Amino acid sequence: MEQAVKIVLPRHRENQVDADVLHELQDVQSYFDKENIDLGDSELVFVPLKGIYRHITRKMTMVGVWINHSPHDVTAIQCRLKLQFRNTPARIAEVHLRLPDEFVGKLQPEEGLLLHVDIPVQGLQEDRTFEQSEITGELSDVELKYLKT
Repeated sequence: MEQAVKIVLPRHRENQVDADVLHELQDVQSYFDKENIDLGDSELVFVPLKGIYRHITRKMTMVGVWINHSPHDVTAIQCRLKLQFRNTPARIAEVHLRLPDEFVGKLQPEEGLLLHVDIPVQGLQEDRTFEQSEITGELSDVELKYLKT
């Protein structure tokens, strides 16, 4: 049986929690409490939740959760994120994420870091919101920095 995932904010956002942030955090936690998500064997798991494309910037704000599925506390994350639309002929740029200690804080085992990441997109002509079922993604070149004990 999978252990429940606890959703947390990046360290730099912990003191900036307003009603909107709190509502989003509660919604995402509720989703993870209800869904049985297979985390597989990877030490870092990415779960895309929603993509909000704005044509004026040609970028999509990807809302997702990075889950520490390792047995150790993680303090920094580096990885490549490759996303694709399932049924839309547009291209999402691959991004290389570097989330340092001062950003991540301490991500304990089975905690999920809720993030919004702006990613360039080519091939869309108007604003659009993509639901989780419309986006697939994978992580590669994952490097985790563990808390020294």
